[in-house]
Amino acid sequence: MGGGQALRVLLALVLALVLPSAVRSHAGPPGTVFPLFLPCFVPFLPAAAATKLEDHACYTGVGEGDTEMDCWDKDVTGTIPGALGTKTPLTRLYLQRNKLTGTIPPALGELTALTHLDFSGNQLHGPIPPALGALTGLRFLRLYKNQLPGSVPPSLGRLPALIDLGLSNNGLSGPIPPSLGKLT
Repeated sequence: MGGGQALRVLLALVLALVLPSAVRSHAGPPGTVFPLFLPCFVPFLPAAAATKLEDHACYTGVGEGDTEMDCWDKDVTGTIPGALGTKTPLTRLYLQRNKLTGTIPPALGELTALTHLDFSGNQLHGPIPPALGALTGLRFLRLYKNQLPGSVPPSLGRLPALIDLGLSNNGLSGPIPPSLGKLT
């Protein structure tokens, strides 16, 4: 428990002992002090359980015309749904630092307006879909810190706008495709 948290707990306990009449007048029936001090204890309540991506507000809250989905570090689980590829106006897709598993859906290659794609820091596996090479406006592709095996698809060399490619800390093997060396 950090110093600030300990201080809040101590303050709540002192107030409960020093101001019993205030506690009784605000808390309801005698002996019930929790409602008055609930704000002091909120930081100590257990965090909400992880939520599947399809059920999380960062996914369900993206409506027609929205250009960004920000699910960064939201403790979401499950797989990346292929239906995400139908959210065509998306330009930025941030799913990094979660507990996502499964493969990267090839349908994401249909998000032609995408400029930022960050799935880093998850538990994704399976090959990098060559369909991502169709995202010609993509500037940032970050897939590092996953469990992606195999080789880097040569199609990623067809991303003329790419300025940031993060593939480290995966199970990738094989040579670097010559097409990546042609990116400027």
